[in-house]
Amino acid sequence: MMKVRIKRIVKATLLFFYGSQTKPRTILFGALRGYRINMCPLSELSYIFGSVEKHFSRIIGQYVKEGDNVLDIGANVGFHTLSLSRLVSASGNVFSFEPVPETVRRLKANLELNGIFNVKVYQLAAFDRNMLIAIRVPEDGSNHLMASIHWHKNDATAKRIEVQGVVVDDIAEISRVHVSFVKIDVEGAEGDVIKGLTKLINRDRPVIFMECSDLGRKIVWGIMNEVHYVCYGAKDNERIDCLSLYKHGDFLWVPKEQR
Repeated sequence: MMKVRIKRIVKATLLFFYGSQTKPRTILFGALRGYRINMCPLSELSYIFGSVEKHFSRIIGQYVKEGDNVLDIGANVGFHTLSLSRLVSASGNVFSFEPVPETVRRLKANLELNGIFNVKVYQLAAFDRNMLIAIRVPEDGSNHLMASIHWHKNDATAKRIEVQGVVVDDIAEISRVHVSFVKIDVEGAEGDVIKGLTKLINRDRPVIFMECSDLGRKIVWGIMNEVHYVCYGAKDNERIDCLSLYKHGDFLWVPKEQR
């Protein structure tokens, strides 16, 4: 109870200091220290302290190098895109996919804030077909973190937006380069994304960081084992050898030849 109270006091103090307005703020700690990001302290304080998914920062520090070409599928407002951009540097490229128009606006603004030119933003939903699809953003369209193609269908508060779905394998610009790393965080649509990435996976054998949901787990498990990848828990680096252990969470898929 004491720890909970302390956290509440700390958060209240920080909110009093920073306020609740969404505006550009400086990241104080972590790999992106000194970068600027548009954020709302009410829901995104972790951006300021550089504490967003530390296991992801550890993994890309190991697998992403200067000059690499990488994909950020489900880029949201771009915190991870910024991290990837820093690591690949001017000689590399980040291809970021984010379908929600308002979220894309914030993503591009964050790139402009930091003078970043090695990121190509696609206002598209990575999918298994090239077609218009519906995406739903809960809380009247304000909760962009949980925007989903598959979820919130019975949520009366969710805002429905029609977006363009695209098969990443069909994008010529990406097919012309070697992709070494892929991040996928798409709120239940990871199975659809993977089905549209099989050519790239077989050609380039990238390391893949993926948030797994109950909805997409069987599809992903089948495809990734078929193309000879090994799965690890992203936080504990424990090898996952059976579907029953591949549950909701973050995972790292690595080609067998790299382990």
